[in-house]
Amino acid sequence: MVLPAIGDKVRTAILSADLICYPFGSFFSSVIANLLPAGVGQAVSETPCPKVFIPNTLPDPECTGLSLPGQVHTLLRHLRADAPERITPEDVLNLVLIDPAITYAGTKNPEHDLSALGLQVIKTPLTKPGTGIIDPHLLCQALVSLT
Repeated sequence: MVLPAIGDKVRTAILSADLICYPFGSFFSSVIANLLPAGVGQAVSETPCPKVFIPNTLPDPECTGLSLPGQVHTLLRHLRADAPERITPEDVLNLVLIDPAITYAGTKNPEHDLSALGLQVIKTPLTKPGTGIIDPHLLCQALVSLT
């Protein structure tokens, strides 16, 4: 199945972004699916704003067996698909927000593992205490602080 390329309006919207966020959610059907049309990765790479990944804080059935670093590699593979020889990882992803109270799949030290991939890791409370559920106010504060 070949997906169509993004249109001019979508490209313009991406290029004018103040922040690009790859959010928590169903990893493949909600996050990765939006990166598949041709031109998305290229437009993201040309946008001079912060690009942040917010991994799931609760188990995602779509990520069974996929570590947090594995999720980052998957994001990067799809974001660089337009021109892997020209688009660097830093062009499409700079930051990862993690909650220090959460245990992320497949990594005992997410800060170390993600920093080793060249990413800036920001540890900040994102969840309602003891639940693992994202607190929208904490998340909004964290995202606004990046713009």
